[in-house]
Amino acid sequence: MSNRVFNPGGMNYLEIINDKYYIDKTDLIFELNERVNTSRKYICVTRPRRFGKTVTTNMLSAYYKCNNSNGETNKTDKKK
Repeated sequence: MSNRVFNPGGMNYLEIINDKYYIDKTDLIFELNERVNTSRKYICVTRPRRFGKTVTTNMLSAYYKCNNSNGETNKTDKKK
């Protein structure tokens, strides 16, 4: 079996979501949206090396950059 890199360095979230292997962590967005204006708005993400911390922060950055002019987040901010 050949070696496979599941967390390649230097790739941003928008590239990774179209890759063959991607672990969806978008539920974190719903958790953060519930905490935004509360006293629990700060989170600490502690994971070992190469466990997707940068990919997760890139995902959050891509999500929150998609705000419209009213300051509302895009349509995925409400759980179905």
